[in-house]
Amino acid sequence: MKKKIALAMVIVIAWTLMAGCTIGNRKLGVDMAQTFRRFVLIAGDRVIEGTVMSWRFGSNDTVQFTDSNGVTYLTHYSNVVLMTGR
Repeated sequence: MKKKIALAMVIVIAWTLMAGCTIGNRKLGVDMAQTFRRFVLIAGDRVIEGTVMSWRFGSNDTVQFTDSNGVTYLTHYSNVVLMTGR
């Protein structure tokens, strides 16, 4: 049981240390990049499309991103599609 707890603690500490590295337009970790160019957001009965300037995961399964007009959206990740293509 102590070995499992120790392993879990090592994993949490390692992930926390990697979270500060910025590559692309998302903070993920060392040698990992996720650069998204476009988004499609479902907001009620509206569908909003645009260009992603920056994004990050929030708490409680949310994603926050800013479009090219400077508008920042915070939504559940099931309401948005982030795309790498044009």
